[in-house]
Amino acid sequence: MPDKFIIGVTGKSCSGKSTLSKKLQSHLGIDECLLISMNDFYQELTPEQQHTRKMRKNNEFVINFDSPEDINFELLNKTLLALKKSSSSSSSDQSDVIQIPKYNQEKCEISSWLNVPAWKFK
Repeated sequence: MPDKFIIGVTGKSCSGKSTLSKKLQSHLGIDECLLISMNDFYQELTPEQQHTRKMRKNNEFVINFDSPEDINFELLNKTLLALKKSSSSSSSDQSDVIQIPKYNQEKCEISSWLNVPAWKFK
């Protein structure tokens, strides 16, 4: 079985990262690639921040989506380590899953989790 690896695509907002990533996924095979977006790793708003946000005119964002401070690097690192661990593990437990957050930018919270079978990364 071929080695698994992570490709990181970086760039400014709206610079084509998602477009490039989707083209790579299409070229490499949709079943062979898992796209993980840093857009799903923003910090969630605290209840106080949610309240302040609701009071603001035009529902302005409290989170600066271009600021590194507003990215949950701890969760991103935990997710990437789980992917790496699953690819090097000899366990073949079909019930193991890796949870990847899905962030709702309107609500500034993780709205759901994508459960990816760990065996896909063996």
